[in-house]
Amino acid sequence: MLDVRRIRYFVAVGEELHFGRAAERLRLAQPALTRQIKALEGAMGVMLLERSQRKVQLTKAGAAFLDEARRAVAQIERAALVAQRAGRGEIGRVEVAYASSIPLVPEFASVIQGIRNCLPDAHLCFHELSSRQQFEGLEQERLDLCFIREPSPKFTSAVSSLSLCREGLLVAFNRQWPIARLQSPPMKEIFKLPLVMYPSEYASGINQNVLALYHSYGVEPLVAQEVGHLVGMIGLVAAGIGFALVPASVRGMMPDRVVYRSMKSPSAYSDISVVYPRHGLVAVREIISRLLPLTQLAPVPTEGYST
Repeated sequence: MLDVRRIRYFVAVGEELHFGRAAERLRLAQPALTRQIKALEGAMGVMLLERSQRKVQLTKAGAAFLDEARRAVAQIERAALVAQRAGRGEIGRVEVAYASSIPLVPEFASVIQGIRNCLPDAHLCFHELSSRQQFEGLEQERLDLCFIREPSPKFTSAVSSLSLCREGLLVAFNRQWPIARLQSPPMKEIFKLPLVMYPSEYASGINQNVLALYHSYGVEPLVAQEVGHLVGMIGLVAAGIGFALVPASVRGMMPDRVVYRSMKSPSAYSDISVVYPRHGLVAVREIISRLLPLTQLAPVPTEGYST
């Protein structure tokens, strides 16, 4: 197998047709350069250069080899650049995961668009996963970027997170229920009703927000049904199975059967974070750090969310 360094050295000599200038260009001692060219000729079994005291010329074999050698060196340099860019996450696949409700939040679209603008050669692959599945994917280094609702599973020190936004929680009622006629139903009355929520094994941030809200009033939820997807949750509310506490961004779902009401509670919100491996793709980390400076979050207002 030919030594790539020697091919690069030959290109310099072939273009300069002068060992001294080629050695200076390569920042290499001239005797060492001469030895490398002789070793290349020996490996190939053909003379590439005609040497005399006055000049250096390419042989026919050398002239033919020079064209191919230039292309080979350029391709090798391109291959190295591609590998470096892939290692930084500028090209190749970027594995992105999110909880089912998060794509409805405008900030999600803004971040994804920002990444696409900064990394036009990268292919973003999207996965809808529960918080627990995202946690496992990050731990196993299968995911590069995750969007989760807080509180999240306890990540290791190898994972970093930045706050994205805070979203208000609304109460979703079947439109036919008497309580749905109230613009601001009392919390204690709400908590007497059957609840539709995510399965506990999903480790959903929404679930933990909901439970914290119940516990702040000293009550436990009356769970009518657990369902694994937000769309299914709204569907069961529409069917009258129970009510649900949902992110404000879903308030447009099934408006003919479901009404959404705000809650008079300071803890009726859900924080969303962007999570990524601390030692993951360099380009992704840098872009996220620029897009999402750490800020003090304020609750998203929910007044007027009564359709």
